[in-house]
Amino acid sequence: IKINNWMTEALENSVKTRLPHGMINCMSQGTPQVLGTRYSAVSRVSIDYKLKDLAKAKAHIEQSYINTLFQGQTVWPDHDMFHSSDPECGPLMAISKALSGAPVYLSDNPSDFTDEFIRPLALGDGKLLRPLTPGFPLPDSAMMDVYKSGKPFRVIAPLANRCAAIVVYNLFHPGNKTIKAEVTAADYAHASGMIHPYKGPWSLPAEGLVVFDWRKGTGQKLDSAYAFDLTGFSDLLLLLAPIDKGWAVIGARDKYLSPATVESVAATDATLTVKTLEGGPLVIWSANGKPTAEGIQTQDLGNGFWQFDLPQNEDGRKITLTR
Repeated sequence: IKINNWMTEALENSVKTRLPHGMINCMSQGTPQVLGTRYSAVSRVSIDYKLKDLAKAKAHIEQSYINTLFQGQTVWPDHDMFHSSDPECGPLMAISKALSGAPVYLSDNPSDFTDEFIRPLALGDGKLLRPLTPGFPLPDSAMMDVYKSGKPFRVIAPLANRCAAIVVYNLFHPGNKTIKAEVTAADYAHASGMIHPYKGPWSLPAEGLVVFDWRKGTGQKLDSAYAFDLTGFSDLLLLLAPIDKGWAVIGARDKYLSPATVESVAATDATLTVKTLEGGPLVIWSANGKPTAEGIQTQDLGNGFWQFDLPQNEDGRKITLTR
């Protein structure tokens, strides 16, 4: 242990003096490493991910979030590499990396890269979209047996503009059990749990929230529980956005962390001005009728959700919607 401590101290001193851009600590869960990250700011928080190994993939996801509750107080938790081409869990791993806010690195042969799972992680210039804090378990998931309980494993992360992302997992093992799950407006309060300094739970907006199912491209006002089933090793990504003057902004539909693509929002009863980081499909919600924007094609997604198709190849811009 003494030698391990010395080696850890030597490595940390090297980070301070020779690696000004930092370092990712790999296999860093031994006590000397967990308690010795004086200068390195990013550390692994789970066992290795392994291609085509379901049991290990489930354990990797659970450990990554659970260990964030402890390690995430002093370092940014790193969720390890993944294969975007993994037939069992490529999309699940991509979404967990998005919610981690950590570096993203792929182990596929480049010829096997699966663009549909990779591109939603970043802007067109490669800059990663990140939550305000690492994703972490909701209280009901912090102390449960995710493999045998038959209950959903639920995690949350705060996003820009007082939005939040919730991912719900079925990690039951072994087998393809179907489990019931739900998300409610009360879950939103916990989004601030990892923000430092902690200023208490987020208050429910006076006009409430909307919830948007990222994969389905549909949503609703979150007046009652949003309920669903998960069968086998699977997940569901939900985006929560506050309502202000009858408007809510989801952001770019083609990115996992859609609200992170929105730089600013300004609402009045009649107008909504949104500044985006880049072009693409912008999703908003309107409580009172169809919104329009001059020269921009609009799609009705149902339940008050609308998509504005901004040119894909343009930089960020301000768009004003009227109704």
